[in-house]
Amino acid sequence: MKRFWFTSIRSQMQPDLQAQLSGTIHFWSMVNRDETLVVKVGGTTVINATQTNGPVTGAVPLISGQRYPIEVLFTDGSGLASLQLTYGPDEARRSVLAGSQLYPAP
Repeated sequence: MKRFWFTSIRSQMQPDLQAQLSGTIHFWSMVNRDETLVVKVGGTTVINATQTNGPVTGAVPLISGQRYPIEVLFTDGSGLASLQLTYGPDEARRSVLAGSQLYPAP
């Protein structure tokens, strides 16, 4: 599993995501009380977690083969921070975002 480890309080990444499937695609993560997470895909806010403790999820329709800008903004109030973002058509078939599906934004 690939994890994003951040050493700063605030970190942001903005590559393009190439969809592997068509349909409603769900995104999942976990956040602690002192963390915030905003995930936008194709300009749509999929996850907006502030003052949350536990699992967070959201969904957006995607078309296989198309690339979508994905923006991940993660903040941590204190201590070590880690973020794992998974996605898929349903919880049983979700996986960690693979680097092979992320492309530098134009």
